[in-house]
Amino acid sequence: GSALLRRLLPEERRGRGFGVVGAATSLGAAAGPALGGVLITLAGWRAIFAVNVVLLAPALLLGARGFPRERATDAKRAGDAKSATYGQRATTAQTRPVPFDGAGLLLLTLAGLVTLLTQGSALHTPVALTAGAALGILVLSLAVQESRHPDPIVHFRLFASRAFGGASASIALANLAMYTTLLPVLLRDQGGFSSAMVGLVLAPLAAASVILAPVGGRVADRLGRRLPAVAGTAVAAAGALLLAVAIPDISLPQLVVALGLMGAGLGFASPATFTSAVESAAPERAGVAAGLFSTSRYLGSIVGSSLLALLLGADLNRTAGLSAVSWLVTAAALAASGSALALPRRPSRRR
Repeated sequence: GSALLRRLLPEERRGRGFGVVGAATSLGAAAGPALGGVLITLAGWRAIFAVNVVLLAPALLLGARGFPRERATDAKRAGDAKSATYGQRATTAQTRPVPFDGAGLLLLTLAGLVTLLTQGSALHTPVALTAGAALGILVLSLAVQESRHPDPIVHFRLFASRAFGGASASIALANLAMYTTLLPVLLRDQGGFSSAMVGLVLAPLAAASVILAPVGGRVADRLGRRLPAVAGTAVAAAGALLLAVAIPDISLPQLVVALGLMGAGLGFASPATFTSAVESAAPERAGVAAGLFSTSRYLGSIVGSSLLALLLGADLNRTAGLSAVSWLVTAAALAASGSALALPRRPSRRR
């Protein structure tokens, strides 16, 4: 989706385009917890899986009818493999697409990261250190293998771009903060909320994002990418700080305001961050950049969820764990704002 926007929208409208997509994404996120809470209350937890069949069918139909049908030619792909942007060595004899590899190592690396984060506290120190070293070797092996491949699945050279590296770090940290905040079970246990009420309490986070995402996209088009990205993540950090100060005795109004600030800030920042990431690569590499950027985003979500389990364990009401989680969220949001400083002030001139 991000690559399509990079290709189809002119430079002066990309921020608004990503703002609309961000608003649609946030609308789904806002409706999801509320709908899930109602479904659990009315029909049990299995209903939240069954309803996906109904929701995904129109999505597949819309994609089949609306997405462009063109595809890259062998010659174009061979030209991509010889692109000087990535400094890759290729011969003029390359006329066929080169199969990518590295997927197995990537899966092992991500699985190892999640396992170490969630189970590390239960391991003896020597075992944990050995597992950490093994994970480091996996990361290094993936980097070496992909750097030598003419068509890698993970283009580490993209991170040499200041804008792409900053955008990826910012979205990873922002998602780490958001996913660490979203803990419906904790809210229900602490406040005595029903499943349906939990959904309504969480809704302000995404609902504010729906409203602010198009605004952030327009600001990105008018004033450049850096300003909305830094300002938005700073507002999200303010909401996280309110949570950190008020937990564990946070009131319902404080909770709604804090979640609203986080949602508004992240929604305002996301169009500029997305746009900077796909603009930082050459047009023919927009899909690669968009995929790696999305991987960074989900990596933040994975780490956030795993750290949540590590800090709280089975005791979701533990005061010390709650405090650590809230300050972790604040630190991640502040780091996301700092990373956004690497984004360009003005839009990229690449078409």
